[in-house]
Order: sequence, then structure tokens, then C-alpha cells
Amino acid sequence: MDLERLRENVSYLIEKGADVLVVNGSCGECYALTLEEQKQVIKAAVDEANGRVPVVAGTSHSGTDIAIELSRYAEDVGADGVQVIPPYYYAGDVVEHYLAISKSVDIGVVVYNNPEVVGFALEPETLLGMVEEAGNIVGVKDCTEDLVMAADAVRLLRGKAEVVCGTGEALAPFFYLIGARGTYTSIVNFAPRFPVEMVRMLEKGDYAGAMELHAKLAPLFRFIREHGPFVRVIKAGMELVGRSAGAPRLPLTPLNEGEMEELKGILGELGLLE
Repeated sequence: MDLERLRENVSYLIEKGADVLVVNGSCGECYALTLEEQKQVIKAAVDEANGRVPVVAGTSHSGTDIAIELSRYAEDVGADGVQVIPPYYYAGDVVEHYLAISKSVDIGVVVYNNPEVVGFALEPETLLGMVEEAGNIVGVKDCTEDLVMAADAVRLLRGKAEVVCGTGEALAPFFYLIGARGTYTSIVNFAPRFPVEMVRMLEKGDYAGAMELHAKLAPLFRFIREHGPFVRVIKAGMELVGRSAGAPRLPLTPLNEGEMEELKGILGELGLLE
């Protein structure tokens, strides 16, 4: 693990317009890091950000006690919040899992609603119940790709917690239309101007401009869908633009030579290569 390169990327993202940084998420390969490595990542990111933008630490684990340990560590070293996925081995009592974590820290908790990873989605009514009982669940990262469910969550949680698009630029315009107020992005690691530009358009209500940019990025969205998991593509994209983050850890493998050439062509069309 290259903590110095991580620190460089933290400052790079802040300089390029990121409003919030999230570490130890899917793009950060949290599933392949040891607990000690996750702690090192959290501390390095918090220290490098140095208050310039909020840092939300991924502290997910199937074991509630371990997720609590990570969450308390994140709070102790100065993270502004934690992001936690539901248990991904035995689902158990998901509500109790979140309530136990939220009660263990005083910082905000973001629920990570990602059925692709855990096998089920958290229903809007379940989210509402957790938010009302916990008191410090401040947001939901929604990766359901179900706009009807997401719209229900936005409506039910309005004024209580923010629902944020978890699928990046591919669905961000649609999430803003239903009332979401932010989006996560992974392509920011190699193409920061596109997500920043899209979000600024959406904040101003320029949906026509955002959809024009969405169409421009469509070949990249398609490539990610066809050659994922997306972590493989993000790391390859960083390599191609000169911001290498190394190869993905097993069980994921790097893009092959043909895939790299195809991605290189897409990034070239987007003006990302010198």
C-alpha cells in the first residue's frame, strides 16, 4: 500500500474541486484491505485533507463489533463521518447493526444502500426508522439504481437525512431531478473536471447541460459496465492519465492489453490524454 500516493491523490482531488472525500469505499478496495490498512488509509486521508474538506471514512464490516472498532478509530483520528454498508455475510438484524454503530460514535453515519454487494436493498421505510431512532444517521448513499425507491427515500427522509446518488455521473442527473443533493464519483480519480462540471450544472438547475455532458460520457459508462467491476477501470484510467494507483488487488485483475487500448481511445476522445 502506497500511503504517499494516497496523500497526493487526496490533495489532487481537493484542488480539482471535490467537496467531500470518502475513503475505504468500494473504489478504495475496502474489501481487500486488512483492518490495519484501513486505519492507515483513514488517518492518512484525514491528515492530508487537514480540514480543507470533510472526510468520510468507510468503516464497513460484516461483524458489528469490528465495524464499531473502525468507526471509533475514524472518529478518534478526526474523520467527519463514517460510511457503513449493511452486513454482507449474514444479513442478521441490519437495523440493530446500524443502531449499534451509530450509538458508538458522535459523528455522522452514512448508510450505504448497495444491493449489488449485499444481496438486498434497504427499503425507504426501514431507512426512515433507522434515521429517526439513531439521531446521527445523516445520509444514505443510494446504489440501488431504482429511481422509484430512491424517490420514496428522498421524500421520506427530507429534512432528516440526505439521499445521495451512489452511482456517479451515470445516474446523477436523474437523482437530482427527484430531489437528491449530491453524488459520489469514481471517475473523479482520473477525469475530475467532468463530475465537478456536472454537479455544478445540476446545482444551478442546468439539466440540459448536464444531460449533454452525460451523453458525452456514455462510451465511458458503457465500457465500465462491460469491463467491470468498475475498480478495474478506475485504476486503468488513472494509469493512462499518469496518476497510477497500482493494480487492483485480487480477486480483481487489471484490464488486459486489448481493454487498455479500448479505454485509451475513449479517454482520448474525451480529451483526457496528452
